[in-house]
Amino acid sequence: MSDAILFAFVSGFAVGMVVAAVFMAVKLGAIKRGKFRVPPVVKNVGIGLFVGGLLLIAQVVPTFAQTPVPLNIPTNVIFTETNNWMATFAPIAAIGIGITLALAILGYIGKLIKSAFS
Repeated sequence: MSDAILFAFVSGFAVGMVVAAVFMAVKLGAIKRGKFRVPPVVKNVGIGLFVGGLLLIAQVVPTFAQTPVPLNIPTNVIFTETNNWMATFAPIAAIGIGITLALAILGYIGKLIKSAFS
């Protein structure tokens, strides 16, 4: 999609949103003050147009994102490097786990000795 088409789409959308927001603010203010009553038919038409617009956007927007991108994942390299890193960091993790277990065992034995004297 060219930049001019994208700019036209975005600017038109932004102008439409600003106009709709101003219109809704004015109408909601009038409705709140009790000076304007919306007939049920107008409410239903407005809801229908809103839902129709959402459905239209939901159908149009995904077409812009359908550009195929080749996906090449080198799984052999990933697994080889994972195995290399595991060989490097397994002893480091084992030291941390060993220290934690040693402290837990010392705490347990200390609690047993303390309970023997009380």
